[in-house]
Amino acid sequence: MFIILNYFGRASDPHPVASCKESRQTEGDQRATAGGALARRRVNNAPEWTDLCEASGITCGQIRRLGEGYDAVVWRVNREHVVKLAKHDDAFALLQAEAAALRLLAGELPVRLAAPIVEVAPSDLWEHGYSVQSYVPGKPLTAIGHGNLAHARQIGEFLRLLHTITPSPEPRSALTLRDRRAEAHIYLSRAVASVSEHLGRPVADTVSREAHRVINDHVDVDTRLIHNDLHNDHILMSGQNMAIIDWGDVGLGDPDADFLMLSLMTEPAFFRTCVAAYGHPDPERLDAKLDDLALLFWLVLIAYAPDLGSADDIAYGLDGLGDWMARRT
Repeated sequence: MFIILNYFGRASDPHPVASCKESRQTEGDQRATAGGALARRRVNNAPEWTDLCEASGITCGQIRRLGEGYDAVVWRVNREHVVKLAKHDDAFALLQAEAAALRLLAGELPVRLAAPIVEVAPSDLWEHGYSVQSYVPGKPLTAIGHGNLAHARQIGEFLRLLHTITPSPEPRSALTLRDRRAEAHIYLSRAVASVSEHLGRPVADTVSREAHRVINDHVDVDTRLIHNDLHNDHILMSGQNMAIIDWGDVGLGDPDADFLMLSLMTEPAFFRTCVAAYGHPDPERLDAKLDDLALLFWLVLIAYAPDLGSADDIAYGLDGLGDWMARRT
């Protein structure tokens, strides 16, 4: 599943900055009622920070909420560490896969990566489990824009190297096989039902036929290492030094998938430069394939947004789907 995660937080976060001392005082007030601390965690997506930091072996200082994705809530602790709190039972496996990939890739790529520190299984510290990694500074491509084609070349060179790395058996076992056909069975019926509700049954029937065509035409046959969630907010720049963050969707699959969101969210010249730097053997075929696969991206948003995202995500997905359908009429 794609994760839309704003690493730099939301303006609407109710309590974006706190200290461990303030956190402890607030949590102490909750202990007056049985289960109060757990209830607070479920409402505010925040743990007892002093306990968590002590158990994780990190210094607890200023705490800032950075953002929230479909699978985790992300906090920066003491300007040095990032804590990712899993939001549901399946999310801890994604945090483990991310850590395995980061350990595998350390020193292998021409970009900065977070260093994993610890992954803690579901416990009283956090009911769904969490991970701790180093904080990676930088501005996202969202804020910088797509005017610097040197950045596009860096992305292409990074992807070319990433897709040549073969995991050894141990990290490989932690990585999901990204079989697009199998994953589609999970969300497709739900997405089509939502499309029917919002846009009517005839549109939903057309979407269903097109989605099955796309899945059958573009079955993953590769098992190369892919980031699988590469978009503007996950590409950071500090000067000319690039960082790639949020590897929670990392897995083994079709390397062309790593171009999907770049094709949707960057300027055409930027994207073409990226593909050229990568050295893709057939850019025209890639364009046609990504245009098809965009349908699955919009359907993922439509399927999962009601439970894990927001009304904005649903609207974004429906708008994207509408544009996709309009290009085919």
